Amino acid sequence: MLARRAANGFFFALWVAVCAAAPEFLWQGLFSLFGYFSFTDAAAALLIGAILAFFVEPVLERLRSRRAKR
Repeated sequence: MLARRAANGFFFALWVAVCAAAPEFLWQGLFSLFGYFSFTDAAAALLIGAILAFFVEPVLERLRSRRAKR
């Protein structure tokens, strides 16, 4: 029972530490990303996202619904 409580305490402390550090990692990652990110990269990412959202996903949904009817 004591070992289980110790393990629970350890994993809880680890969880809190990860949650506390995550915003700093995101913040530093954003600073790093904006140093290398250009307008062309943003436009390409938006174009790829739009293609996936408006063309590929509806086709996949239609195929899934067709398969479910069989």
